[in-house]
Amino acid sequence: FGKSSLEIHEKQCLKKLEEQNDQEPPERRKKIPERPTAKVGTEEYETACASLVQESMPSCPGCGRRFGDEERLGKHMKGCVPDKSGGRPGGAGAASLGGGGGGGEGGGGFGEEHEGETKGRKGPKVVSCYLCGKQFGKSSLE
Repeated sequence: FGKSSLEIHEKQCLKKLEEQNDQEPPERRKKIPERPTAKVGTEEYETACASLVQESMPSCPGCGRRFGDEERLGKHMKGCVPDKSGGRPGGAGAASLGGGGGGGEGGGGFGEEHEGETKGRKGPKVVSCYLCGKQFGKSSLE
């Protein structure tokens, strides 16, 4: 990986997203998000990326959990049985930012502390793609 890894990935990711969008009927097409204006590698940039990715993820109408794609959502919905309060089975409630997309369903784990953060170190150790959430080590981009 090098300094241009994120830039190369974002171009390819945008192209893939546009191609997928073109295959959908007009009423199901998603709005392609604009790149955050904050400086890459800052807390503000990572927060904006996390929000954009989270908003673009499909969510279960029964429990609110978010998934990386429609296929995973479909598999989940076959077995989803929301509790009476409308939350997730087990009483966890609807998914919050970062709570529903993580784990084994491939959501990316946004909203949680970055594992590499330590006291005394400024900003996150990762930089994320604003389209899909893939994370790149910040040190490999500097």
